Amino acid sequence: MQDEEALNLSERLFSKVRKVQETSTISNSATELGGGEGEQVLIEGVCSAAWYRVLRRSYWIWQGIDAIELEDILSHIATGEGTRSRPEKLDTLQGYAPGNWIYEFSQVAGEYLKQGKQLEQDGDLAAARKAYLRATRYYSLASYPHLKGDELAEQAQLQGNIAYREAGRLLPVPLKVLKIPFRDKEINGYLHLPPMTMWCRW
Repeated sequence: MQDEEALNLSERLFSKVRKVQETSTISNSATELGGGEGEQVLIEGVCSAAWYRVLRRSYWIWQGIDAIELEDILSHIATGEGTRSRPEKLDTLQGYAPGNWIYEFSQVAGEYLKQGKQLEQDGDLAAARKAYLRATRYYSLASYPHLKGDELAEQAQLQGNIAYREAGRLLPVPLKVLKIPFRDKEINGYLHLPPMTMWCRW
């Protein structure tokens, strides 16, 4: 029952989100974005006149995002139908719906989260851990560029943290979640410890 609740949390979280700002309207909303025609290759990615976000394909693939899946997701975003906050920018589709950046990456992340649960139930813990970690990466990418006040992105990041904790349970030394008091609130921190065999080598 608890597993089903964790899997359905995404639907509950996103369904509670009222009409929210689309990511590109949160930062620099009063001014036009810089750039011009064509693409500008930066150290961290490609800045294109057609995209609000800097596309960091190589970095994301290095982090574990599947290259073919990434291009598939980007094509769904590019061909999404609906109102865009910035008509000239492909990744500014409004609302949590097909074609929206957060929606598209979260859908793939959710599939990996479900896959991880199924693999865990089947007893394949190594594959389950891998699926959970992949879900974490996709949820993190869904929340990119991680702007304060981006409610949909914050929900995606929360889902990513849940997926990460699921993976953490299956590490050789389980992940510890530390609750650190700060200004009358709590901050969750993750503590990773090496296996005991590594300690013995010293």
